[in-house]
Amino acid sequence: MESNPSSPAQTGLSTYYDPVDPYAALRSTPPLAKPQQKVRFDASDSQDANGDPPLEYQWNFGDKTPVVTTNKPFVDHAYAEPGTYPASVTVVDKAGNPASASCTQRVQSQPTIGPPYAALVSQPKETLQYEPVDFDASDSQDFEGKPCVQFKWDFGDGT
Repeated sequence: MESNPSSPAQTGLSTYYDPVDPYAALRSTPPLAKPQQKVRFDASDSQDANGDPPLEYQWNFGDKTPVVTTNKPFVDHAYAEPGTYPASVTVVDKAGNPASASCTQRVQSQPTIGPPYAALVSQPKETLQYEPVDFDASDSQDFEGKPCVQFKWDFGDGT
């Protein structure tokens, strides 16, 4: 049989099988926004069961605007009208397995004074006794979405 360099080569097909759905997480900041104020939706805590990040994020803002699809775990959106909106994200892994998470976004013309939004991240998430842990609350915001200026820490261990 002669070889013809212009003929396509035959290749084997491989199928990727992943029976486990990814994990989806969603948060929004600020939790109380004004109309036309940019709201950041963050799904960066979402993950594939295999440890791979989801490949696709499908954002539904709950305000009848079209669903937005991205490959990034965050997106900004501004609401035109006051209201309470059920926002959601569906993450899809490379095998096509979906998982969804949702949060409620409130939008008010004249926001009332409310409690701050506390965002705490620890690293590592699990540790042994007497091992150091870093805590970060820098994403915490007041009711208007401005950074908090004072923090009071209580680790629950009497220190």
